[in-house]
Amino acid sequence: MDKNLEDLTISIIGRNPILEDEIFNSLKEIRVANLISYDFTSGDMEMEVDGDMEARLYLPLDEKRILGSDFVFIVGKFEKKCLSFLKSVQNKSRFFILSETPTFDDSYEGLNIISPETYIIKEILNCLKDFNPVSLFWSIYSSASSRGKDGLQELFLQTRDILNFQKIKNEQFAFKLVPSKPHIPDHLENEIRETTSFKGFLLRNEISVPVFYGTYLYFISELENGVDKKGKVDAINRFKDSDSFDFESEISKITATAPGKKPLLFTNFYGENHITGFIGFDNCSMMANEVAKIVKGEVER
Repeated sequence: MDKNLEDLTISIIGRNPILEDEIFNSLKEIRVANLISYDFTSGDMEMEVDGDMEARLYLPLDEKRILGSDFVFIVGKFEKKCLSFLKSVQNKSRFFILSETPTFDDSYEGLNIISPETYIIKEILNCLKDFNPVSLFWSIYSSASSRGKDGLQELFLQTRDILNFQKIKNEQFAFKLVPSKPHIPDHLENEIRETTSFKGFLLRNEISVPVFYGTYLYFISELENGVDKKGKVDAINRFKDSDSFDFESEISKITATAPGKKPLLFTNFYGENHITGFIGFDNCSMMANEVAKIVKGEVER
């Protein structure tokens, strides 16, 4: 692209205030100034006010205006009624999806920005590939912010009501751990296997945790052969040398606000055949950083 970053126009479609804030901040850091927010509607423009200081103006979808954008990013939930509009846009603009791809249409393959969880699992397997891993199990601990602004508000209200001995109206997740059935979604497993050539056993568990911010991931991988002391040091050094992580030598220091916005990792061996790790990361910051890389031309689809 021949334009300077300052001259680019970026369109962001959908409402996801937490992710939008991170994207706006990430793009402003690289001097992109022309950022326009759209809602999945064709009605009047709306303004969303967050507290006393911040407001965001959402324009209704306008094909002509969006087609003049250099990049288009979808951050809100897909609306089925807008599919025909989005299909016309994707052929004429640099179009990327950060939200969940709709299950009712399969024409968006290749437009999705890889999720931070998928990115992390792929990098774990890449670091271990020379040590013949035969299985990988991980648990991901998702905070209220992973549910967006509504999730933060719901956790706040539930915490307030419980402390005041009030009945919870919705599904309780304040002061409670909510596990899901161990399962790995097909699209996630397919992405991992196709890009890493890993043939072993994969298992994933997701747990909703009653904290406002941050995502954490614990993993354990079984290696085919026993690893001696030198091999263990070598394996851990693979993670230390990875550009994808910031390394921490004490598990108690893992947070979701790693320096440089990279995932913060602690890893160690359990016996001779199992390596474990604990990772903290900011889901929205990682996605926003990927958006900035795309705009700067550092990532090719």
